[in-house]
Amino acid sequence: MVYFCYYCAILSLLNIDIKKYSSPSLSSLNMSKVDRGGAQQTSLLDVLKKKMRQAREEAETAKDEADEVKRQLEEERKKREDAEAEVAALNRRIVLVEEDLERTEDRLKTATQKLDEASKAADEAERYDNIINKKNFIG
Repeated sequence: MVYFCYYCAILSLLNIDIKKYSSPSLSSLNMSKVDRGGAQQTSLLDVLKKKMRQAREEAETAKDEADEVKRQLEEERKKREDAEAEVAALNRRIVLVEEDLERTEDRLKTATQKLDEASKAADEAERYDNIINKKNFIG
């Protein structure tokens, strides 16, 4: 004896048309237990086994797909982390290059000031030399 309502619940969960496998006497709501015999029980059992096998296969396929998506996600996360690390390294390098540029500009400014001073001193020395040469030439 099998409980009819239990089979109905399983069949409805597995999307199996109950009318296809039941006899007219099984559709009566007054019967709480049904004695199944022979081919009909085997047929229903085969359908249930097939549905369960399909459900297992679908679950395995879904698990495999989920594993693949998880692997791809980890791969993308790793790529993103690597890219972020590269960006951070490049930002540090930019800061160092900017600091080096500042120091170089300061040295250039200092060298330019010294060159201006030396140029003025050279001009003054040349004028002084010209004055001395004129005095020696005149005198």
